[in-house]
Amino acid sequence: MKYYKGTELQWSTEDVMNNAENLGVELNKEEAINLLNATFKDNERLMELIAEMITDSILTFNALRNNEK
Repeated sequence: MKYYKGTELQWSTEDVMNNAENLGVELNKEEAINLLNATFKDNERLMELIAEMITDSILTFNALRNNEK
């Protein structure tokens, strides 16, 4: 498998609406759709975060592997 395909990155307008509600912001469904799409269209920061997490995983794996020797 060359690419990871998981179900963890499933977000819905309901998630956006719940987050907005927690912040005391009222959104209609169309606004929630637009915000959800905009969040994932401009995903440079998300990609940076995932790259950082992969780096951390590699370093942790390597440290554990070296401790086993």
